[in-house]
Amino acid sequence: FVSPQILEMLRERTLKSVANYILQRQGLHTIKQAFSRSNVPYAIYKGAHIREQLYEEQAVRPSCDIDVLVSKTDKIQAIKLLSANGYIIKPKAKNISHEVTMASKTVSVDLHWEILRPGRLRIDLTDELLNRSVEYPEYRGLNNEATLFVMLVHPVFAKYTSSDLASLIRMVDLIKW
Repeated sequence: FVSPQILEMLRERTLKSVANYILQRQGLHTIKQAFSRSNVPYAIYKGAHIREQLYEEQAVRPSCDIDVLVSKTDKIQAIKLLSANGYIIKPKAKNISHEVTMASKTVSVDLHWEILRPGRLRIDLTDELLNRSVEYPEYRGLNNEATLFVMLVHPVFAKYTSSDLASLIRMVDLIKW
């Protein structure tokens, strides 16, 4: 037996998750259109990409933002593209070496030009990952091998799978991948 309060809480969480997913799908569409018109190479990766590739019902896999990877040489152009599509830059001093957050009224995008903070890898893999990216129906994203690599080395996955911040959905991601 599940109490009516728990059922109501689950219903509300489901509705919020579906609404967030619908807004992010629109964000993916906007990103694809903007980057395709400009010929700036990009790839969606991390949460939103994993959600789209692994889950039949994507709305059950939450993602707080859309992570977009671009080359260092294209970061200014990418910022301009997102700005022209209603995104406002929200820089954070702790991340400015490798990414910047941009937000529209409904969707947050983390624009990365390195997959990790500078110095964490001996070589910069961004351009190699972008060269191997794949065109999916709704967006361009990392290929399977690159996605697995990011899942295994990116600190956000380690933090959410092996610390007190661990979440069950990240474990499901790894198992499903």
